[in-house]
Amino acid sequence: MSGQPGTTDSQGAAADKLPYEWTQSLATVDISVPIAQGTRGRDIKGDLSRAVRPDECTWSLESGDGVLSIQLDKANKNEWWPSVLTTDPQIDTSKIEPESSSLSDLDGDTRAMVEKMMYENRMKALGRQ
Repeated sequence: MSGQPGTTDSQGAAADKLPYEWTQSLATVDISVPIAQGTRGRDIKGDLSRAVRPDECTWSLESGDGVLSIQLDKANKNEWWPSVLTTDPQIDTSKIEPESSSLSDLDGDTRAMVEKMMYENRMKALGRQ
């Protein structure tokens, strides 16, 4: 998890002991797991800390470097995950600085709500509310 934004030194140290690295955006969690040759699917276990959309999740195995790359599509795209697995050390999600985004990145309902709030703020600033 060394590339995870928003971690403190102690959180980063605990995360560095994980057997994988991970990063996240509001939409996805990306995980890289080095695996030994001969590892089988049943050898990889753990309960995710949050819900995902299974039909939208993907994985690939790079045979040359023995790294399993997993992309999890978050069920709730409005929250940061404190950890990948329930048994992992948690990060302080309040310290994460989100990446820049645009309205087009939002789903329809969220976009409409944000546009309404922006309109109301403009009207308030103009003294029309």
